[in-house]
Order: sequence, then C-alpha cells, then structure tokens
Amino acid sequence: MHYIDTINQVKNTNTFVTLYPTTKFILTIYLIIVDIILNTFSFTLYYLRLLLFPYFLALLILMILCGIKKNGYKLVASIAMFSLFVAIFQVAFYRQGNAILNLNFLQITDTALSNSITLGMNTLNISTIVIWFFQITDIEDITISLSKLGMSNKICFIILSTFQTIDYLQMQIKAIIISQKSRGINFNGNLIRRIGTFTSILLPAFITSLINIEQRIMMLDSRNFFSSEKKTYIKQVNHNGHEKLVLAIGTITLVFLILGRVIYGYLI
Repeated sequence: MHYIDTINQVKNTNTFVTLYPTTKFILTIYLIIVDIILNTFSFTLYYLRLLLFPYFLALLILMILCGIKKNGYKLVASIAMFSLFVAIFQVAFYRQGNAILNLNFLQITDTALSNSITLGMNTLNISTIVIWFFQITDIEDITISLSKLGMSNKICFIILSTFQTIDYLQMQIKAIIISQKSRGINFNGNLIRRIGTFTSILLPAFITSLINIEQRIMMLDSRNFFSSEKKTYIKQVNHNGHEKLVLAIGTITLVFLILGRVIYGYLI
C-alpha cells in the first residue's frame, strides 16, 4: 500500500470522532449555548441552577461514547477540583443575601450558594466541552479544514505551530527534569530555590524551541510554502457522511430547548 494511503486510513470508526472538524466545532458551540440556556433555569427558593449538574453528567457520557483517553478525564478532574475550590471560596466569603446557615465560624447566604453553583458548574461544563473538542479533533485536521475554507496558509501555520510548540515544550521540560534528577539536582526546598531550579530548566527548553522554529521556517521557505500557489495536502480530511444528520439533530434540539425556555419564562 502506498504510504499516502496509509496516512489517510481511517483509524477510528466512531461517528463523532470522524466528523468533519468544522462540524465538530459547530457542535461545540451548540453545547456551550445549551449550557448558557440551562443556566437560566432556576429552582427552589434559593434560585439554584440545578440543571447544570445532570448536564455535566451528560457531557461525561458523551466523552465515554467518543472513547476519550485517560488524559482527557484527568484534565476534567483537574478542572473539577478548581471549580470546587472556587465554589467553596464563594460560599465561605460572599456575604450578600439572606442567611440560610449561620454558624459561629461560617455564614452561608442564598446568593452565595446560588452564585457558587453557577460559577463552578459553568466553569466545569464549558471546560469539559472544550476538552472534548480537542480530544476528538486533531489540530492538523483543524488547520487543513480552515485552509480549505479560505483562511490564509500563514495563519493556519501559526495555529498549528503554536499547538505543536506547546507539546514540544512539555516533552522537552520532562526530558530535562529527568536528566537533571539523574545528575542529583534536588527540586525540593524553599520557593526561591525552586524558582532558580526551574529557571535553569525553562531557558534551555525555550531556546531549543526558538531554534526549531527558525529551522522550520527555513524548511518551509525552501519548499516555496509562502507562495500564492494553491497548496496540496498529503493528509486528507474527509466527511464521514453523518454531518448533516448530526447538525440537524443538534439544531432541532437547540430550537426545542429555546422554546422550552420561553414557555418556562411565561409559566413562572
């Protein structure tokens, strides 16, 4: 088999994963809009946005159906811990509103409880949606689809290089840390010592990345990348045939949700 055919083989048969990148981007916007709409539904006397909790569970189910890898769930767990910290901080130190729990060391108000759920769950849900998008969409596919839509090849190259540079820096820093530990360098100690140690790690990583960027630009220039001629792609990004159906279902669901919100506004 020709190596180009090998590159373009579809390795994942999941319907969502193999959708065209722009379709997945539109779905991401739809999911964020759904979160914004659900945030307008309030329940109980304290106006709590309780629908944000089952929506987060629905997003987790979507990630499972798409076969997201463990690192995606680790990112969601990190965001969940941050959102929990923000919610606890909001409840503990926000004093406006009517008190619903008054202890010697803690006073919880209805406004603080409502705001903590709203801020924490919105942060968690929207972050989960963004993580889902980047876990099922390769950055190369995004830049190829953007280029086919008419975006400048230079802008596409900048987007691709930015994400690749971040990944490269992470690998470089891990490699430098391992090599430094093998030489007996201690990363523990006070804050000033840690700053000095990590400075000696970051500088070589940044310098190496800058050198690689210069080499990449020279390589592209030698291949006449910056000319105005139409570009060709070794890797092809194709539609899987379900884009129209998925977008139709998403649009109909969003319309019904908006209508439900309007009816709910008249009933309350």
